[in-house]
Amino acid sequence: MINFITFANSEVKKASKIKLFWFVLLIPILVIFLRAYYFQNQLSENSLEGCNILKYWIFQCCVFFVILFPIIQALLSSALLGLEYKNNAFQMLYTLPLKRNYIYWSKLWVLIFWNFLLISFTLALLLSMATLFNILFPDAGFSEFDIRLQLIVLFAQIFFICCTISAIHLAIAYIWSNVQYSILIAIILTIFGYFAYTWQYIYFVPYASINSCCIQFFRFENSIFFIKEIWVCLGVLFVAILLGLCLNSKKNSNDK
Repeated sequence: MINFITFANSEVKKASKIKLFWFVLLIPILVIFLRAYYFQNQLSENSLEGCNILKYWIFQCCVFFVILFPIIQALLSSALLGLEYKNNAFQMLYTLPLKRNYIYWSKLWVLIFWNFLLISFTLALLLSMATLFNILFPDAGFSEFDIRLQLIVLFAQIFFICCTISAIHLAIAYIWSNVQYSILIAIILTIFGYFAYTWQYIYFVPYASINSCCIQFFRFENSIFFIKEIWVCLGVLFVAILLGLCLNSKKNSNDK
């Protein structure tokens, strides 16, 4: 009987061969460097005096991530399971000497692991660029603000929300092998959440939760992880995992 750790590690290695998984790590680089070009012009013109410059820099980049990150989750989940559809690998997976639910948990583990890389890399790049700005523009006041706790809470929230959306789209990928459905759902719900952020019940839409967390980060001195958006995501994550396990257990090895 193959144990879970061995099988999960093999799934991570398999996922690392998918070019899309590495490509998504380039997205934060592109966004941050393009945003930095515009931001340094604002710093040169001294048009940002009187605000928390470090928080403003983080928020300006996160404006793009609230749209991109949910869609990235749909792409990764669909690509991960799409590989099995493409190679007709389900037939082989379900004949291996391992518990059937290991297949689902290993897929989810890959997505969680890659989300950790994505979010950690994004945060490190944002802070590195802020440090560079502090060196180039010492009078801008980057070092005057200590928002370390708020940043840790914000990116922990983003990581948890991304994992929730990954679980949703992993379940969707079990239902539809066509990745277009999954991506379309992510795009529609993300755009809806972005423009309907003032709706009083928007916290029930996980795709809008990153936007809500970023707005709270910028407007308030928030250092509480378990806000209402996170509690909702916790419930959605639980339901998505149950649905994914159910679909995985009922899936026929000959399904395509």
